[in-house]
Amino acid sequence: MTLFEKILAARGLTTRAAREEFLHPNYASVKHDPFLLPDMRKAVDRLKKAHAEGEKIVIYGDYDIDGLSATAILLDAFGKFGFKEVDAFIPNRFVEGYGMTMGAVDKVRNMGADLIVTVDTGSLCHAEIEYASSLGIDTVVTDHHNVAETPPPSVAAVNPK
Repeated sequence: MTLFEKILAARGLTTRAAREEFLHPNYASVKHDPFLLPDMRKAVDRLKKAHAEGEKIVIYGDYDIDGLSATAILLDAFGKFGFKEVDAFIPNRFVEGYGMTMGAVDKVRNMGADLIVTVDTGSLCHAEIEYASSLGIDTVVTDHHNVAETPPPSVAAVNPK
């Protein structure tokens, strides 16, 4: 058994059919309603408003690999959806630290943001989101980390947890 076959077997993919399905998925057969995620409708509605009004969106991504990749994917997607004013902000972990910070919100404000869309961060950043709101900047949180008992004071908090 090759190393690759051992890895697949460790994932429970022991039959040829299971391996084929895993390695060559049929995405057309997958039925998933994204609106089952909490606040997805609110997030989409806010993005529609930003699109219609030509607002500046700043994607606020975490500096780790899932934050960086999510930021890149969202930048590409927003461009393909016809958003004209989109930028990204990735904090420097040694300057801004982890998560959203007040200083980073100021930097995003200076970028001209009307709307912040977080990726991989924001679920626990209540004070920072309130601060952004006080500056007239709405926030849509997209995250997968643990959430507080109280959701963030954002327009929407899309988090499967």
